[in-house]
Amino acid sequence: MPKATRKKKEKAADFSKSKLKLGKGKQLPTNAVDTSFKARSIALPSQSIASSKPTSEPTTKRKLSLDDLIAQLKHYSPSTRRDALSGLRELLTAHPSLLLPALPRLLTSTARLISDDDQSVRKGLLSLLSYVLPTAGANALAPHAPSLLLFTASAQTHIFPAVALDAVRLLDLLLDILPEAVATQRVLEGYLSLLSAGTAFGADELGEAKATSTASVVLSPQSRSVVLKSLARFLRVFLGQEGKNDKDGLDTSFLRPHFSSEKAYEAFDSLLRPQKAPLAVWTPRADAADDFFVCEVGGGFELDAGPSLRDLSSLTTDEQDGGLSYQARIARTLHPVLLAAFLDAAPSAFSPGAPGPEHDLAITRAVSEIYLALYTSAPSDIPLDELQTFLSHMAPYFPFRGSNAATGRKEREDALEVLDLAYCALAARLLSAPPQASKRAQSQARTLASSASTHLASLLNAASTPADGLSSARGPSASAYAALVPAVWALLSSSGAKGKAEKMKGKGKGRDAMDIDQDEKVEDADVLRAALAHAARVPATSAVGALSREFTARLVLLETAPGFASPSPLTLPSDLVETWALGLPCALWELGGAPAQTARTLRIVLRLAQRRALNGAVWNKIAERLAPFFSASHPTRGAFPGPYAKLGNAERRLALDVAATVGSCVTEGGVRERLDAAVARAIAGLPDQGAGTGVSVGDGEYWASVRAIV
Repeated sequence: MPKATRKKKEKAADFSKSKLKLGKGKQLPTNAVDTSFKARSIALPSQSIASSKPTSEPTTKRKLSLDDLIAQLKHYSPSTRRDALSGLRELLTAHPSLLLPALPRLLTSTARLISDDDQSVRKGLLSLLSYVLPTAGANALAPHAPSLLLFTASAQTHIFPAVALDAVRLLDLLLDILPEAVATQRVLEGYLSLLSAGTAFGADELGEAKATSTASVVLSPQSRSVVLKSLARFLRVFLGQEGKNDKDGLDTSFLRPHFSSEKAYEAFDSLLRPQKAPLAVWTPRADAADDFFVCEVGGGFELDAGPSLRDLSSLTTDEQDGGLSYQARIARTLHPVLLAAFLDAAPSAFSPGAPGPEHDLAITRAVSEIYLALYTSAPSDIPLDELQTFLSHMAPYFPFRGSNAATGRKEREDALEVLDLAYCALAARLLSAPPQASKRAQSQARTLASSASTHLASLLNAASTPADGLSSARGPSASAYAALVPAVWALLSSSGAKGKAEKMKGKGKGRDAMDIDQDEKVEDADVLRAALAHAARVPATSAVGALSREFTARLVLLETAPGFASPSPLTLPSDLVETWALGLPCALWELGGAPAQTARTLRIVLRLAQRRALNGAVWNKIAERLAPFFSASHPTRGAFPGPYAKLGNAERRLALDVAATVGSCVTEGGVRERLDAAVARAIAGLPDQGAGTGVSVGDGEYWASVRAIV
């Protein structure tokens, strides 16, 4: 019965009409056919049949030309942009001639990718620019520097820390190529924002810093090490402390405050340097008075990027808020951030057991380099309270190479050496504090400087004392020696002024001030003797030997330098100076005619002779030892030419100037005759090959004219 009822209902349903309901559309019949369709387009510009490509145009392995790759930099897909960057690197590496013609389009298209959201795109951009920037050179990049810095500085304050960190890495690349263009106040503010440091100061007399940064960037220790390392390099460029090549000689900027004028310092600095052709400075806007088109250009162009930190620091205190110089304000702003970073990383970096992560050591090194850049060349009125606080936290770990160097890793040993030298330089800087400082601060400064003086003396003695095979001490490297020279000078110069002030202040108050002055003189005499002994024993052919010869020569020449205002007389030990001076002819022989080093050493001997910096008895000995440099005689081989015959035309003329000037300082006639005879034999032994063959014809005439004048 139920089965029959169900069949009746099914038959009735076929002819029943469904009722329409409110709000619902009419239902389609069951036999309706859907005829709607959807279509999508696929764009393949690289495979378009409408465009014809020349077969001679350079392409990548994917058959993409330079125009195709630049067009793909605007693609919406991150993978396409990344592949375009790698394709550009491939194409420009295979065809370097394409770079300079396409440089404007290339930099315009890639500059906006600095703040790209995709990490792989930014990584590809850094890889491309690491090849493009050094290959193009500073002259070609100078017109494009403002646009590059505009996008880089914008990305430096990006809301995402990863983007800001890649912008810092790009700034490191630009600092290598265009340091003057990067060293601007806007970039400095970007660094301060990344480190969450305040940039505004109150208008009160104390100039207290007020944190105004609204950045909520939280950097990891690895990222913080990258930022601090880049900031240290930036500040050195910003202050004019970087840019001098080791081939140009020793950096003598630490002597600038001791001269009465900038002209007097530049004259002394150029004594031992070769003369260079002037550079043509490129400025965005030319003056009407200097409107000219044709000019002589020698060496290249320099970019005028605006005021540097040194220019801003030269402003008077009336032009600054709070009565502090610009450099002092930056130092006070960074001090809390730097001190916190050092205190967080130092326990792990200098652990007596297993050393911590490498980024902790990198943070401590970068922090010390930032303090070194801010305080070693700072104005005399800069407050030293923050520096003394930092050194008091640094002192428990000093010397850093004492128990942490035996790791077998050269990178770690170099970092610890930099920390030792930074501590010594900063401790020596404390000695220049004003006499109004408290007795406790002065006592702490003397304690820190005493430990620095002891370490420098031991470091120099380790290189000048013959090794016994048991000690692990080693002498400083070339970069380390260049870094310790300002510390040595600061100890020698500041202690004299400090001791003089203490004696004037302590008159009629007992023997305390006199005892302090005597102790400092003993410690500084040890440093001075160690530096002179090191200069006399270091190998002449090493890079350290060239720097030590120049430093010692400048110490000797300072006594005769016009405009030099010494805080106290610098008394050099005559025995060590004589030992060093008698080693100069031996150094010329050991150099074997190497053009650059031989010319630097010859210039040292020439300036010493022109200034009569040594007595006549020493010059007699120098002349005797200088004769084999021109022509030597052997009991068996007879006479043979010295290193003079291996020199070029300019170096030989300089050697003849040295021989004539040294001969004029000799007090014994027989010594001068033997030197003149050696020079004559050397000139006679030169082959006459004519002009343009590398050997000059006319050394005899030049020697005769110079000999007659001198």
